Amino acid sequence: MDGSTTSGTSTLTCSAAAQGTYTAIVTGTSPGFPDEASHTAHVTFMFTTQDFSITASPNYIVAKTHPSRVTSTITVTSKGSFTGTVCLSATSSPSDGITLTLATPCVTVSAGGVAIDVLTIRIAHPAIVAAGTYTITVTGTTTVPGVGPHSTTITLVIPSSTSTGVSFTALTWTHTLSVSATGGTQTWTATVTNGMTTSQYVQIVVNGINTLGTHPFNAQSSIVLVGAGATVNITFSTAPGTFTAADIGQTFNFSAKCIFGSSSGSLNNVSKDLQSGSFTVTA
Repeated sequence: MDGSTTSGTSTLTCSAAAQGTYTAIVTGTSPGFPDEASHTAHVTFMFTTQDFSITASPNYIVAKTHPSRVTSTITVTSKGSFTGTVCLSATSSPSDGITLTLATPCVTVSAGGVAIDVLTIRIAHPAIVAAGTYTITVTGTTTVPGVGPHSTTITLVIPSSTSTGVSFTALTWTHTLSVSATGGTQTWTATVTNGMTTSQYVQIVVNGINTLGTHPFNAQSSIVLVGAGATVNITFSTAPGTFTAADIGQTFNFSAKCIFGSSSGSLNNVSKDLQSGSFTVTA
């Protein structure tokens, strides 16, 4: 060799299935000079998640009467380093008699942060909208390459009638909810009496929010078959961790409805009895 130096470039592209820090080892050899030593270089790549998620609360709504108007809080949460604008849209299936309006069509999310929107659901007169279960889908899209779209669903139950046939006579719960003792889970026990001559499938649905208006929540029981003339207690809870240390000192108000029907797939009646209450979160 004459001792002269030459150079060249090559591009190394890496991808990863999971976020984290990776080291690539690049080794260079010269096929034309087998006696020359090989050389290595270490290259560090750091991959971070860039995405977002969408949730709705409440995501299970029973309309006690119609025409009426109900709302659900839509939360867009940044995952990893995602920063950008997310535009939201909402559709209902079926859609006749249902009008959906988002307070803000697009929200901006910072890395590690959240953005809040409110979906208003307007339910038309019974002559226009049929009783049954409606699925509302909220979808978020962004122009950030490789991210989304993502969606969440809301179940809307429109009863065919209000009825005294099934009585929602009592509801108990923990009035002072300790986060450390309960894992942030609130539990209710509902007392229901079936005054009808046939068995009925029954479910209890709770919707609530803190007095600041920043933390909505919902819970629903399993569907329970109640025999004719029978009285049963139905116990159900929120998901674990619904209430956290950030909620300590806050008061939450809620309302509870009892829906029922002759089959588990058609809970199209709502009891005229409405229960409500409040609780305070402690450490």
